[in-house]
Amino acid sequence: MSNNRPMKTKILLASFLLLSLSGFAQKPIWGVDYFSFFDNREYNSKYNESQTYFGTRVTPQLSISVGEGQTIVGGFGVMIENGKKPFQDDPDPLIYYQYDSKNLCGTTGFFPREKMLGGYSTVFIRGTLPLYDPNMSGMLLQAKGSKGFAEIAIDWNGYRTDTDRESFLILSGGKYRMNRFYAAYQMSYFHYARAWEAPVDQHLVDNALIHLFGGYNILPNHKRDSAYVQLGYMQGLERIRGTNRSEAPKGLFAEVYFRHEKLGIKSTLYYGDHLMNFYSDFGSKVYWGDGFYRSNCYSKTDLFWNIVETKRTTLKLSSVHHFDGDALSWQQVLTLRIEI
Repeated sequence: MSNNRPMKTKILLASFLLLSLSGFAQKPIWGVDYFSFFDNREYNSKYNESQTYFGTRVTPQLSISVGEGQTIVGGFGVMIENGKKPFQDDPDPLIYYQYDSKNLCGTTGFFPREKMLGGYSTVFIRGTLPLYDPNMSGMLLQAKGSKGFAEIAIDWNGYRTDTDRESFLILSGGKYRMNRFYAAYQMSYFHYARAWEAPVDQHLVDNALIHLFGGYNILPNHKRDSAYVQLGYMQGLERIRGTNRSEAPKGLFAEVYFRHEKLGIKSTLYYGDHLMNFYSDFGSKVYWGDGFYRSNCYSKTDLFWNIVETKRTTLKLSSVHHFDGDALSWQQVLTLRIEI
């Protein structure tokens, strides 16, 4: 029990803070986000290992209006993994300010990744990140209109000390619609700096990737059915400064999506140079995307069933099939989200 005491104390303090804020707020709005997931990965790939993720995250939060279009949100998220003693990990803080108008939205603090509109591919953000690290620490700026949107965010995730390296991730995306056609982009830049007292063989690392793509919306006016096809070009830049190690991988990326009522399929294909060329040196510290993209030919097909879809509840079952150019792998995912 003694190992759980610091975690329980932090939860009690966070709860007390929320109750105190609600006493001062003129129009407090309470909410709870419940998210449960089962993600079983039966992989036969040299790029990813088999593993099962099974847990529940509960995030109580309080929203306070501080002016027209201005909101302050406070809360915390608690993760409980099946098979593991509860309250072993620190709660995730949720504290941010948001300004939201018709054409502009700005957010700063510790806020959910889901606030981003870009729908970023797993080449940028691997699937486990929203499960175990659901919040960003930094700023998000979004411009939006009837034809599309553009956004840029900075996620500061490493504080520089004598021994620790500074790191941050910049994400940006945008989309412009022209009737059934659209043009879009997604890009990321990860900065991994040296520690203050770094050894001489520690170098600053850059990892940048941009995806330029266009698509065609096959079923633009159907309420329960949707379909699109898109094709894009990817260009990366990976380098270790102060050395001669630098790579500029490139490739093509295609995506097909079709959904009829609650059933659907989403299939993607990457073909080109190997990405994540320095993965053996830095792993997931520098590369935030899915390890399958270390292959020069990778396809992913997601067969899904939205079992329940209501305003507050979503229950989804997926059968995901991966091919990395050498081997087939299978993944089964069941997620439940309830917003109160």
